[in-house]
Amino acid sequence: MDQPLFFAHYTSKGYLIVEPVKIKTGVTIGIKTTVMGDVEIGEGTMVSPHEVVKPKSRISAGKK
Repeated sequence: MDQPLFFAHYTSKGYLIVEPVKIKTGVTIGIKTTVMGDVEIGEGTMVSPHEVVKPKSRISAGKK
């Protein structure tokens, strides 16, 4: 499976946390990328293939 994988949840201190994933316009997400819950990806950003975006990550607009 070569598609990105999105999780809207993660665990912390024994609790299941469900948080949204916010992806702005013009974002490119590479194959086999994992994006977890409580993540914001800014406009025009490129997320590299095989990258893991951990919970509470904030990727600013235009990052390549």
